[in-house]
Amino acid sequence: PMSPAVPLPPSPPTKCPSPIQKKVRDFTAKMTNLGQDYTQRLRSHHEFSNPAILEKLVNAEEIDPCGSNYPVELFDPHPKDPSCFYDALEKTQNRFLADKAKQKAARGKVDFVSEKKLLLASSSSGGLKTFDSSSKEAIATSSTSAPPSKKTRTGSKWDNP
Repeated sequence: PMSPAVPLPPSPPTKCPSPIQKKVRDFTAKMTNLGQDYTQRLRSHHEFSNPAILEKLVNAEEIDPCGSNYPVELFDPHPKDPSCFYDALEKTQNRFLADKAKQKAARGKVDFVSEKKLLLASSSSGGLKTFDSSSKEAIATSSTSAPPSKKTRTGSKWDNP
């Protein structure tokens, strides 16, 4: 079944010349009889193991490395939109990263307070205190807040004030 996303072109209107067709049939029969795979045979040859041969072939035969056999109306391998090129993508990415850095700087710094410091501050004043990170001062809340847990907790080496 044909996929609508990638339509295949129709078969050629003319038949393959009989000498060429005979040559292809003989070659495939020979490969089948020998039990060999043509692709594997090519890969095993020393001449084809050179990775620079592709560039030489492209230059010698004047092949477009990004080309396509499809008509340009169906698929154009050369993008016309400048946003598809590396330099435009880099500019967009740098602009995005700069905006992200500005947003991060605008948020400000967050100060973290350990639970032990918070509990010590609340037990000394009788009421629960919270810390305002911008002023770094304790702000007393109402004493009707829930009292700190009566459960005593032993400190660990990471809880040092």
